Amino acid sequence: MGTGWAAGGAPGGRRRLGEVLVARLRQSAADGLPVLVMSASDDRHTRDRAAAAGATGFIPKPIIEPQLRAEVAAVLQRRPALVDHPA
Repeated sequence: MGTGWAAGGAPGGRRRLGEVLVARLRQSAADGLPVLVMSASDDRHTRDRAAAAGATGFIPKPIIEPQLRAEVAAVLQRRPALVDHPA
């Protein structure tokens, strides 16, 4: 699954939609679902927040196809069960 990620925090310190979505996936039956976060912000803080929420990978925008392919391949290598049982 891929999701966008708004840069920074929401007003009042609230979490952004992408952060909430990833955290909820991790708390649900979809916990094993790989989640790649895509963000226009490529700073360390944004990457750290995505990882803390449970993101499997991070891709900065603009998305470059070879980079996307490499990140997806890395996720699949870390999760071999997904390769054995394609959808």
